[in-house]
Amino acid sequence: MTESYKSKVVDQIISLLHSEDDVVRCSAAQALGGLKDIKAVDALIGHLKDQDEDVAHDAICALGTLAQSQAIAPLLESYNHDPSGSNKVAVVEALGKIGGEDVIQPLISIVQSRGEDIYWELDGDWDDWWDAQYQAIEALGRLGVSAAAVEIEKAIDDEENQDLTDVGFKALAKLGEPGIKLLLDRIESGTALHKRRAINALMVNPLPLAWPVLGAALRDPEYLVRIRAAKVLVKVKAEEYLPQILQSLQDPFPQVRKEVATLLQTWPSDATKSALTPLLEDPDPSVCRAAVESISTLG
Repeated sequence: MTESYKSKVVDQIISLLHSEDDVVRCSAAQALGGLKDIKAVDALIGHLKDQDEDVAHDAICALGTLAQSQAIAPLLESYNHDPSGSNKVAVVEALGKIGGEDVIQPLISIVQSRGEDIYWELDGDWDDWWDAQYQAIEALGRLGVSAAAVEIEKAIDDEENQDLTDVGFKALAKLGEPGIKLLLDRIESGTALHKRRAINALMVNPLPLAWPVLGAALRDPEYLVRIRAAKVLVKVKAEEYLPQILQSLQDPFPQVRKEVATLLQTWPSDATKSALTPLLEDPDPSVCRAAVESISTLG
């Protein structure tokens, strides 16, 4: 499609936003998002208050795809005044796609509360703000907003909220040192579930400052925590912790011995091969098989 032809097509589709048919307007908004021509931004903004909720929703999504900062203020107005919960959630997603300094505080505010002056339509027992909060946390993580770390942790710990540990921990892992330190606190003193999820989150960004805590987690009372700690340390090839990882091959739990034996096939060294060899006589068949496969892979 040539630029001149595309421009004409975009103009024609923009004109369809004025159709009396709701379905046509929806299709036009969707198409304008797909064509990604920024000259459609103003027209789409004009339909954020469309009388049809679905048209407004499609306009919001298209503006997120076009990712132009001029849409931020109108989108925030929609979030504050559009009663549709699904449209509010779509606004949060769109703001996350647009990014930039102007979306940071609004996203943090959405994580903090539903807003005292914001009306939400209720849909049975489900609160659409939970979805908006979830999307805001995900967006702040993706945007790397380290200033949001404390507020995300507060949301995770709020017992009146939904379970935000998974999305919250994943977001914290992307926020650099402030977020990583909060995850390390969970690994050192959290519940077994929080320890496992925090370590899983660190797989995304296992900074060296996390390694000492992960090394200590190799001795955690919960065997699943020990396995997850080994996975991260093997992934980053944390050489100074190799002796402790190899010690895990003697763990009393066969699940740990098996998982660590499998992980070590990616870490060729004489020490690794020597530590794996005794497992060829391990009483647990699954551990023995894992050792055979790893030794074969290491060559």
